[in-house]
Amino acid sequence: MTMEKRAQFTLRGLVVVTILIAVIVALVVPSFVRALRRFQRIECSSALRSLWQCQLNYSAQYGRMPEALGSEFFLALQRPPKPYLDRYEVYFCPDSNDEVVPGRTSYRGPALPIGALRDEDPVAADKEGNHGAGEGGNVLMKTGDVGSYALTDTVWIRARTTTRE
Repeated sequence: MTMEKRAQFTLRGLVVVTILIAVIVALVVPSFVRALRRFQRIECSSALRSLWQCQLNYSAQYGRMPEALGSEFFLALQRPPKPYLDRYEVYFCPDSNDEVVPGRTSYRGPALPIGALRDEDPVAADKEGNHGAGEGGNVLMKTGDVGSYALTDTVWIRARTTTRE
């Protein structure tokens, strides 16, 4: 009789432990997913800031910023006379799930020449949907500041007119 009770207790204990582990996993996984999304947004804003810094360095080296508009503004860094930036991951938002290949980017560049924009104007932003349908994204100001904005935020809405693909 003692053996049966011990075997039943072991089986019951195994079921209880399995249930406890399932509950803990159910509580931890959503927190982990939220943290991962926050990290990807930070990585996205860092990429935008890096692209802007490369443009400023390019401007210092060649005496002018590229004249291209839209996404081509950043892609000019990949072109001759000597590619200025050949690490392609920086051209892509990690939330966009775009394939990392040369000649493409998941960011919008300026819709007007940089000289025509004021310091408080957005010069670059995530493409619509980079952070998910119905979400806003990161916006780069001419001053080099990057912020994350909701779809209905005035800065995100302004970025639609001062940036383009």
